[in-house]
Amino acid sequence: MSAEVLVKMAIRCAGQSIMFQLIKRYLFQFVKPKVAQTPQSVRAAAAEASSATPSESGPGPSGVSEADVVAILAQALQAAGVGVRVYSDYVLAANGVAIVAKLVEAHEGPTGVMTHTQTICTHSTFYPDVLTEFQFMQATSVEQAIRLGFDAWVAFDWPVINDALKAEPERCAEIIQETEGNGVRRILLGDVNVTQPAGAEPAMDANGHEVCPHCLLRSCGSEFLEQTLRGKGASGIRLFAGNFRDDQIKVDCRVGGIEQPEVQKIMAAYPASWPGVSWQMRKQYLIAQSRWAGQTDNTLTEEQQRILDAIDVFRDADGLEESALVKKLQSLGYSLSLSERVVCFVPHAFGRAILERIPGATFSDECYLGRNGPLSRLSEFSVYVFALEFGRRALAGALPKSLLFAIAMRSAEIAACNKAAARGESLEGVQFGRSMFFGFKTLTESVA
Repeated sequence: MSAEVLVKMAIRCAGQSIMFQLIKRYLFQFVKPKVAQTPQSVRAAAAEASSATPSESGPGPSGVSEADVVAILAQALQAAGVGVRVYSDYVLAANGVAIVAKLVEAHEGPTGVMTHTQTICTHSTFYPDVLTEFQFMQATSVEQAIRLGFDAWVAFDWPVINDALKAEPERCAEIIQETEGNGVRRILLGDVNVTQPAGAEPAMDANGHEVCPHCLLRSCGSEFLEQTLRGKGASGIRLFAGNFRDDQIKVDCRVGGIEQPEVQKIMAAYPASWPGVSWQMRKQYLIAQSRWAGQTDNTLTEEQQRILDAIDVFRDADGLEESALVKKLQSLGYSLSLSERVVCFVPHAFGRAILERIPGATFSDECYLGRNGPLSRLSEFSVYVFALEFGRRALAGALPKSLLFAIAMRSAEIAACNKAAARGESLEGVQFGRSMFFGFKTLTESVA
């Protein structure tokens, strides 16, 4: 099977490899976070990691490359008994969660090296959201600090993420509530990590109640709990409360890595009430979600969920013909019709999600189904419409970039642009004509 696309280039100039050009010019210019300057001995690697293309992800100024950070995360997961497969820019855990790991910043602190790393977890259960968290750690070297940060993340966050995929959690306490017009909502409460002086009495609340998984969440106030239960999608929640010497109080509440100052004002009363504390810290990770195993919400149809699940088939499909991909999906229980639509439209849609970022680019919605087939419209196919939206979200982080690119490279429009760039033609103002798909039997039959 193959596809043909008519492409007209509006402007001519010196060209280069289209995927490099597209990724560098039209994708990564949107995701270049700024970081503060740090001492020359250990500089931040975040800007390089976040703006590098797959071919540019070598060692940063700190000597730690994007691939190094991913490898360190894989080691931390394996040390905890989690099976993983390591790809160029992410780790795929045995439970199907893909984890992108980045070094955001590294600098010398008063007693060692400080690192700030980021993990981004994607899974069809969380779609269209991702679980983004940040880790801060200090050690004698960049690599050691990164590893310690990931070890803590694996110990306290990973059990919650793993439970979020299950119908019944194994480690976490849970709150389940059905809300009017919003379906069923679940909050998973991870273990509370208590840090205090050796030999101190067990952590207690003011009323003599021993610390439980619900205490920190209750300290955020009823309004925050109600908002979380009324929410949609999936989000990670990080809570921190500390009472240090001389009644110095510190609290933190973050949802998806974003600080919640109004909630923190309410939380401050909680650590101030702890009895007989010289110093103590309590930390917890929670996940709020609307969809999990055995439970669906009304935001995705069954077909859309199947499309999300089918992405795994593309993960290790290098060199596989489209017919082999169709057969692989069929072996997983997909109908021939849905298998062909996924293989036909998902790469085409992902390619367009990238090409849309070219200034002045225009696209035709019309397509031919077969060499001499009838004229139809892409927007009439629900698989294509959902895949295009999925591709746009993938660009925003809903998929690891290398997987997104691997799927998009199957697009005939991307292939046509490759050839045009090799001839020295610019992409700005490009006009994409009618697409042509052939070799997909059920597509032709559906409009016959």
